[in-house]
Amino acid sequence: MSNAATEPPVAGAAGTVASAGPRDLSAYKEEQIAGGDLAAAAYLLLWAIIGAYLWRTARRQAAAEAALQALEQRLDAELARAAGRTGQGDLAGQGDGAGWERAP
Repeated sequence: MSNAATEPPVAGAAGTVASAGPRDLSAYKEEQIAGGDLAAAAYLLLWAIIGAYLWRTARRQAAAEAALQALEQRLDAELARAAGRTGQGDLAGQGDGAGWERAP
């Protein structure tokens, strides 16, 4: 029985690559962009993406805060309207905390 791990590869056998000496690479072009320039471009692109994400997040947060402020004003107006109907004054903070209790 032969051990495939200790036997040298046979030329042309499956899984082996025949070497014909050094390859002629003159047909390939030289680098058009230096590696340092590519790294700098990638670095700038990364920071541009991070900056765009932060800008978008800040805009969305500002919109959410504006919507919350409008909701608070609407709730205050509804509480004031409800308090005026019942004659109880300000209902905020009374009862179970909901602020929507009605007088019997």
